[in-house]
Amino acid sequence: STTAQVSAGTDNTTAVSPAKLRELYTSGSTKTRNGYQKLPSGVIIQWGYIPDQNITTTTYFPVAYFTECTGVFAQRVQGNIGTTTGTIAAGGSSALGATNVFETTNTYFKVDSAYGASDKSALFWIAIGY
Repeated sequence: STTAQVSAGTDNTTAVSPAKLRELYTSGSTKTRNGYQKLPSGVIIQWGYIPDQNITTTTYFPVAYFTECTGVFAQRVQGNIGTTTGTIAAGGSSALGATNVFETTNTYFKVDSAYGASDKSALFWIAIGY
């Protein structure tokens, strides 16, 4: 069967080769710091990194969700991990602050993770939807 037939999932008489299955999975994914994986069921898992976040930040998903983003989970990295050694960079903070995700849409979410007005930190995030 063709890739389009496999993606549509409506033809029950044509065989699907292992190569087409692999193509379906690999064409719907990235292996990057900000990436995604599209599953055959329509579920999309996305992830990313936000460097030096110190104000409310709007972050756009690598790909838009078709129906809705059902959840975004963010984790603050302790301090500003802007160096190759993983140490706290100038202007960073070792304080742990709350991370608040709000205004989630099909294309973006907003997050606030600052501990104080001059605090900077990095965030890792993961989102799921369909």
